[in-house]
Amino acid sequence: MFVSNFGLPRRLGKTLLVCSRRLVEVESLLTNCGCRLKRVRDGNKALGTIRHETFDTAILISTGKKMDLVETILNLRDIRPSMPVIVLLNPASSDPNAAAQTIIARSIPDIPIFTLSEFQSHRDAIKRKKGRGQQTQRDSSRRE
Repeated sequence: MFVSNFGLPRRLGKTLLVCSRRLVEVESLLTNCGCRLKRVRDGNKALGTIRHETFDTAILISTGKKMDLVETILNLRDIRPSMPVIVLLNPASSDPNAAAQTIIARSIPDIPIFTLSEFQSHRDAIKRKKGRGQQTQRDSSRRE
């Protein structure tokens, strides 16, 4: 299985979640990671939404039947080129995921692709680094 070599943004902030069905586990994880979620059900709605609102991040899981993940990513980038886009592999379905990640990795190689557990691990690592950095700053200020 392909695992993304790219990291996650330090701050996900206001996040557009594109998913054709409700995935409570994913939404809960993202909320616990500090995301302020707005969920849309398909790629067309995602494009309409980012034309009218600004988001810090877009996370794509599934984009409905009219627009595939690659097309959605490319269109999102056309509208908001600097907005980070992340693909989370659908935890409920493994067959389409292998094909989707291969196509995305070849078509748009700079897009991070994560399973749910990889995403959680990366977020935990960011929190640990941030915590160590704050501890180091406190230790430095005590020595002065």
